[in-house]
Amino acid sequence: MNRYRSGFMLPLLVFIAFFLPPITGKGIVMGPETAEVVFRVLFSSAGRYVELAASAHVIAVVLTFLLIGYGDRVGRLFNVFITGDYILIAFLQSIATIEDYGLSIITSNLMIFLIVGIMWVEEVINPQNDFTFRKLPLWRYWPIPLAFLAFWFPAGPGGQIDFNPLYLLTSDFGVAFCLTTPVVVAVLTLIYPQVNRKVLEVTCSAGVLYGIINLLMPVLFEPRAWWGNGVLHIPLFSISLYGLLLPRILTRKSTVQISMRTP
Repeated sequence: MNRYRSGFMLPLLVFIAFFLPPITGKGIVMGPETAEVVFRVLFSSAGRYVELAASAHVIAVVLTFLLIGYGDRVGRLFNVFITGDYILIAFLQSIATIEDYGLSIITSNLMIFLIVGIMWVEEVINPQNDFTFRKLPLWRYWPIPLAFLAFWFPAGPGGQIDFNPLYLLTSDFGVAFCLTTPVVVAVLTLIYPQVNRKVLEVTCSAGVLYGIINLLMPVLFEPRAWWGNGVLHIPLFSISLYGLLLPRILTRKSTVQISMRTP
């Protein structure tokens, strides 16, 4: 596990994201229509699965307390929950029936989310994550408040600022990739290096990709989306990037500490 080295995953996901066109009832959509179909499919799923989202919130909170209290003894439960959730998200966020196009599939999202889910299936079958939490340097806990922000996602239906505490139960965490992934990756960074490196890489790579896409939305297309697509997607991008870079960060810190102790 500790010898795992890669780097191809992020380029592969980028290729899938930009070169697999949506499929609709009118056929394959390419060109300017692509962005419209993607936006409308995603918009149709936003806030639509409140009951599922509420269940995911409750399960996540319960599992968090169980992990803190019992560690790796309930690790498989966490793996199973995350695996099933990513596979569910793949279909909920990628397929919808929209006006003028009929049944539409964002094939890139479907494939990328399923790749993440399949990697987690491997973790369920052959567990490598060790959820025995150990005392860490204080700086390694910084993802927690940002993960909480993603879990809460304090934005109203129009994407405006809305710190309604009800969203702690009804946000799209659990049914939306961009809200779920910061929480998942935050947990993995807290148990690193006792993690499945393949799972960490693919989850973080997808998080970085969709983090960049969403952060660019207010800049390039819709400035009014600065809160929902901008600020509230900082957790996705920053925690995922940190997860990808954490092995190098720790290696560098270790090297510096050794050099400082060497006379």
